[in-house]
Amino acid sequence: MTVPVPDLPGWPWPWPWPDGESPLEPVLYYLRYADGHLGQITVTGLEPVVPEGATLLTQLQYEEAVGEMRDAHAARLAEALSAEEAQRRAAYEALTAVPGIPEDVARSLSGYGGAA
Repeated sequence: MTVPVPDLPGWPWPWPWPDGESPLEPVLYYLRYADGHLGQITVTGLEPVVPEGATLLTQLQYEEAVGEMRDAHAARLAEALSAEEAQRRAAYEALTAVPGIPEDVARSLSGYGGAA
């Protein structure tokens, strides 16, 4: 079916098309913003408007950047958990060094669950 299209600026006309088929497919773009955050935008029929300081990425670059962010997050989390465990161990040792505090009380107060 051929639809006459008036010469109008902007979106294709008529929208949506009478036969139900869109001549345009949405395109997904990947971005890295100036502050380092990653994002996606979907655009249909137009070029994406990229915010100032942002750069367009390929899907592969985006997926690699997401993987790097996840790895960095996992490393920060492991470091925080390790520091927390060290703090609990130090509190446990300080409490057990005090005469008269039973070990189970020291464990309860410090939150330490490791070996004595």
